[in-house]
Amino acid sequence: MSKATSYLSCLVAPLASRNILFLAKQRRARVVVPLLRAHLWIFYRISLTDIAAQQGRKQRESPVGLGENIVKALGCLGFLAFCNHELGVLKSDDEIRMQATYDSKYSSGSATVDEKLVAVVGGRSVAIVGPSRGRENQAEIDGFDVVIRIGYSGPDSLPANTGQRCDASFYAIHKIESLVESGSYDSLRGLKLAVLLPGMERDYYYEMLLQGGVSPGSIAMAVAPELPISSANALVATLYNCVQCRPNRIKVFNADLFLSKAYPSGYIANKRTVRNEGSWSYEDKGMCKSFSLNHNPAEQLELYKHYYFRKEIEVDARLAEILEMSVDDYVLQLDQLYGLPLRAQLGLL
Repeated sequence: MSKATSYLSCLVAPLASRNILFLAKQRRARVVVPLLRAHLWIFYRISLTDIAAQQGRKQRESPVGLGENIVKALGCLGFLAFCNHELGVLKSDDEIRMQATYDSKYSSGSATVDEKLVAVVGGRSVAIVGPSRGRENQAEIDGFDVVIRIGYSGPDSLPANTGQRCDASFYAIHKIESLVESGSYDSLRGLKLAVLLPGMERDYYYEMLLQGGVSPGSIAMAVAPELPISSANALVATLYNCVQCRPNRIKVFNADLFLSKAYPSGYIANKRTVRNEGSWSYEDKGMCKSFSLNHNPAEQLELYKHYYFRKEIEVDARLAEILEMSVDDYVLQLDQLYGLPLRAQLGLL
């Protein structure tokens, strides 16, 4: 559907949830907020204040008339979980398990990946180490044949207690942009492989890395999974690419899927951040924008569950807890951490 058609649909049915979602993605905040208020009240006799008051309560404690999707209606930028329900994005674990038994589009060998990455990862044991806080797992991580990290920019970018090894690293374009602008090429020169994730101007930054002395043999190009309505974030894309290489083992460490705010200072680059508990975190507004406009968290979690249920990956204890959550509960926890403070800040409660 073209933008012109979508705008016409908004004029014809301004209170339809899909049209409100479209306007939210166009950043029409002045229009979206009153439409959302009217939508919730007309169709569900509920206000933003009512929903906020229910955040964090168990479903059985909710007043009569507050359905599961309404309790979570505001999501991370207004009404993310509600729209996930309306768009059919949220699936139960049983549905995901059933799909995982026959749907192999995300599984090993379903995509052609860079042969340089296959040479590093294929047939080996691989530790994928996320940017969340370390959990005294250095010895286990160091025991893998290959250690892969996200956005590596030297030892200062590593979570504590996760070792110093980094054989390969995946880079979102905003991270490569930051390294290029600061001339910080040393950390990339020491890698077996720097893998550039899809994004605008990727070819430009590839050329800049060459000019910075990074060997062309140590730069690879990642492919991205085709998610139904959003794009894969860096960790999801990293996992997807590594699975395609058919390693003999993958284990994911230190990936709490944004259910904490603190990251090593060296990991964050080129986005607005705030100081948080001795480390750094992305601003709530930036995270909510990412969840709503770019990386739908329900889709990201579903891909992890797909691999987890198919036993194509192992995970540490914290990630196992998250993957045992329903997608709905996961989105609600994200909302508690990022959405609720932002709504308070914006005066939407």
